[in-house]
Amino acid sequence: MNVKITKIKLFSWYTFFMAAPFLLIGGVNISILLFALLFYGYNQKINTLRVKTFPQVMVGLFALAAVISVIFIESSSGVSLRRSLAVLPNFIYWSILIIFLINIRNEIDLNRVSKSLFIGLIVIAIVYFFVPNVPYIINGSSPNSFAFITICFTAPAAVYLRRRYSLGYAILFSLVVMLLLYFQGRRAGLVLVLLSSFGAIFVTKVKTKVLFGILFLGVISFNILMLPPVQKSLIQLNPRIFGLVYKTEEVFTEDRSYLVRRLMVEKAILISKEHPFTGIGLSNFTNYDVSFIGDFEGSEYVIRKSSRNDWSAHNSYAALLAEGGYLLLTPFVMLLLYNLFHFATRYNRRGQLENAFYWALIGMIIHIYFISAILNVFAWFLIGIVSALSVLNKQKVRRG
Repeated sequence: MNVKITKIKLFSWYTFFMAAPFLLIGGVNISILLFALLFYGYNQKINTLRVKTFPQVMVGLFALAAVISVIFIESSSGVSLRRSLAVLPNFIYWSILIIFLINIRNEIDLNRVSKSLFIGLIVIAIVYFFVPNVPYIINGSSPNSFAFITICFTAPAAVYLRRRYSLGYAILFSLVVMLLLYFQGRRAGLVLVLLSSFGAIFVTKVKTKVLFGILFLGVISFNILMLPPVQKSLIQLNPRIFGLVYKTEEVFTEDRSYLVRRLMVEKAILISKEHPFTGIGLSNFTNYDVSFIGDFEGSEYVIRKSSRNDWSAHNSYAALLAEGGYLLLTPFVMLLLYNLFHFATRYNRRGQLENAFYWALIGMIIHIYFISAILNVFAWFLIGIVSALSVLNKQKVRRG
């Protein structure tokens, strides 16, 4: 019994540090140490490396593809083997994490998980805004990382509040998170937290009247945004979000942030034509030069930048394609599609809290198209939890 309680507590702490990844032990994030203890504890009872399900096979292939991409680095391409070897353990760790979470799926208490995520979000917000970095001890989040964490975990945290306290607390918490993102100018983060958290809170079952309700709220919200006082207030508070809402066409042709992302997608495609199967090696996107074409409107604003080949991919899918080729990208995409299929086909068979993790996953899937954030372990933790739920639900359906 004591061993079981210890494992539950360890998992709660591990979950907490997924949402609040700030604490370092000798420069290493404490979560990796907790995972080692978890792995050892659960492996006494369960074969935690057993690969039997489709998502486990996919992450196994993903890890294998990462290794292959390192082995087949071409020295003539100017990429660095050292850079790839430095990040390869992370790819293996993420794959093991998902295999592990699926194998302990019957041991996962979603109420405890969502509670830990809620507390973690509060703590990481405090650390982000008020606590300075301390070398080897505290590693604060960047604006992009903070936004990404909120996208990954606000929905299940909000549903925890909905179930534990009331609807009002869930809505208030979501609005506070969105307000923080708004004043930080995190446009994509704000929209995705809005969609994922409110979807998780209000869409408990997929019914015709629910869909009409969402459509009605969308129409009302659109008309409110069109009111002159609202437009005036928005342009004063956050010009970037104002441009995204009211001047979308100009954003797609003039916004430097968007155009850089378009250019980096072009770079990934050009690399994939040269190295389609194994890519150029992990972590080498910025270490590889291409001759840009700029075959899109607005490219003239960014293509002449001398440092354009030094920019990050700004797109997780593009980074995986360029660095690991189709061998790396394909199992990753198949893993996401597997969970999206279960989200759509089993929605009414799952509870609200379970669906909240799927809503968060959708937000994450969209967001990583606009940012190179897949290298964060908390993204893989979310994918692992959702994959475990998909496998668990599939087993329940078979038994039922």
